[in-house]
Amino acid sequence: MKKGFVLIVLFIIFHISAHADEITWYTKISKALEASKEQKRYIMIDIYTDWCKWCKELDKKTYTHPSVIKLSKTLVNVKINPETDPEAKEFLKSYKIDGFPTILFIDWEKKLIGKIGGFLEGEAFARQADKILSSSQTIAKLKEEHSKGKIESSEALISLLLELEYQDQAIAVIEELRLWNKLPGKIKYYYLVAYTYLSIEYFHTALTLFDNILTQFKPGDTPDDQDYYYKSTYYKGFALASLGMMDECKKIVDIYKNDTNNPYARYFEGLLKKE
Repeated sequence: MKKGFVLIVLFIIFHISAHADEITWYTKISKALEASKEQKRYIMIDIYTDWCKWCKELDKKTYTHPSVIKLSKTLVNVKINPETDPEAKEFLKSYKIDGFPTILFIDWEKKLIGKIGGFLEGEAFARQADKILSSSQTIAKLKEEHSKGKIESSEALISLLLELEYQDQAIAVIEELRLWNKLPGKIKYYYLVAYTYLSIEYFHTALTLFDNILTQFKPGDTPDDQDYYYKSTYYKGFALASLGMMDECKKIVDIYKNDTNNPYARYFEGLLKKE
């Protein structure tokens, strides 16, 4: 009797120990949200599909890493497949998911804290996730100060968002400052807004912004500033060609196609093929 009892206890201990070294996952987002709200913990959402190769690599190589498992103990964790789970598909409409795997970090009010797109090895994943989670309070504070018009906080916020690869959020802040006429005189900020409008085919707005860049700025002293400037010359031509303003486009091409300082010079004549 005693021997049998000891074996049962040992089995239970072994079972608990084995599962202590893996991530505990919810499979329904509604259950994860309930647990998050109750525990006041952030949620890590693994968004996968059955056909996704790198999703499987995450399971094998990343979610088994000790640093990631340790991190997961501080979170509510859920795996969802929007292709087979209608609840998950509906939930994800609020977020921009453009590939698999995507890992979202949200709070108990469904507010996005950050995301990781694609596969990362265990240690790199843990570092990036930790950066996202630890930066959330800083971002909240800087956003509050930005809303009160503190420009130094706005710049710090933009830099942090870009560092974390939250391009959409960074551009939203930049655009607010531009509309308030408080955007700091840095070419990269103007370029990001102009290129965003170009990418969504708002060609008239993009053309105006690229014109402003080339009027307000010179190539600059740093490699980055030079790159933003010369990209702007090319994309001004692209906007003109897209709008069918080929006479104006030809003027841009003639100016820059033989400019040895412009690393994009060889691409300019290609703009005329849009005619």
